[in-house]
Amino acid sequence: MATRTDPDEILQDLERDGHGELIRRRTKGRHRQQREQQRARRAQAVSLRLAGMTYAQIGERLQVTERTARSIVNRSLDRTEQSNADRMREVENQRLDRAQAAIWPRVLRGEDKAVSLFLQISDRRARINGLNAPTKIDLSMSVRHEMEQALDELETMVLGEIESTPVSQETRAPEEEITDAEIVEG
Repeated sequence: MATRTDPDEILQDLERDGHGELIRRRTKGRHRQQREQQRARRAQAVSLRLAGMTYAQIGERLQVTERTARSIVNRSLDRTEQSNADRMREVENQRLDRAQAAIWPRVLRGEDKAVSLFLQISDRRARINGLNAPTKIDLSMSVRHEMEQALDELETMVLGEIESTPVSQETRAPEEEITDAEIVEG
């Protein structure tokens, strides 16, 4: 929060109590107004983005940096998407509840068609609520061993081709007689 230095602004936040002492005035109305201004700014930023403006252009319009404009738009969309998704999930769950209630007596009687429909409703409910566990892939030891063996064979084959490929005279380094050598241990 920015500190105020203008005496008139500071005095606006103060009022006198019943004994003539200066006290800070309640600022609930001001905070509400600031929140409304921020909401309006976020809505404007999203509207401008949806209209095809770049983040730089939005930043100019809102008098903020391009990075801040991008952040305002992305945070607003994230909030909106999550909120809308939650609302849609709630509506869909209510629809599924009504559908299930309508067929439940037939399910209890064991009617095949109703049981099948109930299972479809249950599957749909599990999917929209994220209840289905991800599929676990178990790599058996025999498959792993086969893969490692194939990689070893490939490595042997590639290295064998490299060693057996003759080096042409153009790529071969000039042969010099080595008169002195030093062994360096790593």
